[in-house]
Order: sequence, then structure tokens, then C-alpha cells
Amino acid sequence: MCSSDLLAPAQAAANKRAEEAAAASRAAAGAAAARPAARAEDNVFGTGVSGIAIDSQDNIYVFNRGNKTVLVFDRDGKFVRGGAEKDAKGVQIAGGWLHSGEVDWEGNVWVSERDNHRLLKFDPTLSKVLLQLGEAGKAGNDATHFDLPSGISVLHNGNLVVTDGYGNNRVVLLDKTGKFIRSEEHTSELQSLAYLVCRLLLEK
Repeated sequence: MCSSDLLAPAQAAANKRAEEAAAASRAAAGAAAARPAARAEDNVFGTGVSGIAIDSQDNIYVFNRGNKTVLVFDRDGKFVRGGAEKDAKGVQIAGGWLHSGEVDWEGNVWVSERDNHRLLKFDPTLSKVLLQLGEAGKAGNDATHFDLPSGISVLHNGNLVVTDGYGNNRVVLLDKTGKFIRSEEHTSELQSLAYLVCRLLLEK
């Protein structure tokens, strides 16, 4: 049997650990409050990374939730360039809305601006928008609209596979010009994303 005399030392140790954890939490909160607010100009390397991709030359593309939407590094980790900051109309892309991206077989870079319901294709220099999929700020579930698209993959033939998963729970297949071909809806808990992609690509 356990007596109160045996339990007392263990309880005291537990109380001490709880007090130490609370003190550490208060100290951390105080340090955070004293820390200067982040400035936009300090945020070049972002508040988070939403994904990476690698091109045929082993360059690494970091999809960055910061001022530079895409950061490119060589295979040794040396910074090469950054860009993809504005759309075709010169409007700043919301870095905090990024959700992964892709580099196609020609070196063009795709960015998924999730909460703006669109995907943008940039040239290899990251300075020019070549194509936009979806309409900025307008969610939908048809051939030309998405609802919180989470990513894109480019097939060898140029066709595009878009995971339109947060709002619509579907995978969409388009040709290389962005023309809608077909889609597969998520209708069962047993249908994984991989299952939907396979159905989209293999079934007629």
C-alpha cells in the first residue's frame, strides 16, 4: 500500500517542477512582449516556408511566406536570386497566403497563392507572370475557379494537376494553357489525394 509519507516527496517534486515550468513560461512571455515588432523590410526571408522544389540543375526553390515569394539557392546552398513578388497587374502577392509551388520542365515557377484562390506561373527569372489560373479573390468550383488551392504539379506533357483541396476537395486536370480537362471530387474518407490523382490521370 502507498502511504501519505511515501507520496509526499513525489508530490513535492511534482509541485516544484510545475512552479519551475510556470516561471519559465512567464519569462518567455515577458521576453516576447519586450521584443521589437517585426518590420516588413526585415522579413525578406519570411515568417515560414510553405514548400520547396528542385529543378533539373539541382537548384532549390524555397516558397517563402515573406517579401521574396520565391528564394532560389544552388545545390551548395548559396543564394542565387529571389522574386515572384507581384502579379501581372503589379499587385503584391500575399506571401503569408502561399501554399507550396512547383518548377516545371522548362524552368518556369508556379506559385500557389492559396487564400487568393489562384496559381501563378512565372518565367525562370521570377520577374514575369506568364499565366494565371483562377480569379484573384473569388472562390468557385468550376472550370476557371478554385477554392483555396493547395498545390500544383506539372506533367511531362505539360498538363497541370491542381489540388483544390481546402474548399472544394477535388483534384483538377488542365492542359498546359490552363484549359480545364476534368476533375475528380473527394466523395469518401477512403479516397486519398493519391487515389484521386490516379483516377484523374488513368481513367477515361
